[in-house]
Amino acid sequence: MAITVRRKSGMFFESVTTSVITNLSTALGAIIGAFLLYVLTQAGKFTRRYMKRNTIEHQLDTALHIQELLTEARLKWGAARVYVFQFSNGTYYANQVSQLNMTCTHQSVAPGVSTIGESKKEYLVSQYPEMFSDLLNQNCIFKDIDEIDYPTMKAVLMSQGVKTFLATSFSCPSKPTKIEGFVGIDYMTTSKAEVGPEVCNELSGFTERIGEELRS
Repeated sequence: MAITVRRKSGMFFESVTTSVITNLSTALGAIIGAFLLYVLTQAGKFTRRYMKRNTIEHQLDTALHIQELLTEARLKWGAARVYVFQFSNGTYYANQVSQLNMTCTHQSVAPGVSTIGESKKEYLVSQYPEMFSDLLNQNCIFKDIDEIDYPTMKAVLMSQGVKTFLATSFSCPSKPTKIEGFVGIDYMTTSKAEVGPEVCNELSGFTERIGEELRS
């Protein structure tokens, strides 16, 4: 009689174990299925967004909108030139280190003021280490030409007749230390004292808006 009880007990536990495994397998299958569906959905969204961003129509719409924003800012702040520089990976050096370049991609200039990049489209970021170090550590660079202690940048600005220079960077939202570019403002005849601190205070929010437009 004892043997019979043990055999039934064993069958009972076998049945329970089989049921548990079946339920776990079903639940696991549902979880995996939901996860795969989520991944495929997100991948589809990314693909559609990527394709949209790379159409000529979308790029032109973005360029026109940014041009309007830069012109509004230039007129509002009385600047000679407002511009956007974006970073990109260039070719690789012999040691396999990527050559980081910056390119002026958008700008608005006052009548009679020369545009940036008429003779040169790309600049090596490594030639302006002091300025970009400050962009990483400061909210806004706001200097008269005589105060600028970035030798290469100072030479460039002086050759263009700039009297006062402002700049603020925009970064990747998920990686604040990863600078994607910066917005610069040049004044040809106005001093830092005449410009006033309010422009520097407003430039940070404006720059973030430009960054969002470029990512859209």
